[in-house]
Amino acid sequence: NTKREDHAVIVEKRLHQKFQKWNNNNGWKRIGHTLDAIPESDVVDQITNDNLDSRDENLFVTKDEVAQAFSHFSYTNSGKKLLICDLQGVYDSVDTMFRFTDPVIHCHRTRDSKKKGAYGRTDRGQQGMHSFFRTHECNLLCDLVTRGFRNAQKSWNKVGSIALGKNA
Repeated sequence: NTKREDHAVIVEKRLHQKFQKWNNNNGWKRIGHTLDAIPESDVVDQITNDNLDSRDENLFVTKDEVAQAFSHFSYTNSGKKLLICDLQGVYDSVDTMFRFTDPVIHCHRTRDSKKKGAYGRTDRGQQGMHSFFRTHECNLLCDLVTRGFRNAQKSWNKVGSIALGKNA
């Protein structure tokens, strides 16, 4: 009598670029270096606001800052119920996008909730969120994405555009 077991398999697309880790689910973060001004020809991604005056001010951000701002944004945008972290993967400079693999989602649960680890064994809930914010340092990009571009007038008054350099 042979017992048959069902198995699940998860398959991800192969990531060919240099693999990096930007943060983890215990509060660790990769610390990048401030970039020097990037020549206009090297700017790969730019966000602009049409309501700005003609000042030519730019905010140059590193990939590390973008990843940290994304984690912070996930928390704010979910109504402080979720936080996406353990960001690892590659930055695809051709498509100008991050390709994350195996992220962690921390889920805020109420005291009455019996569902622990709603997003798997790495979901550390509020403790994971506290670990992230214990080491997180907001930057101007964080202010923009967590307050919403329309509500970040104070930030926009300081910045004309945001650019991510190829060598960031």
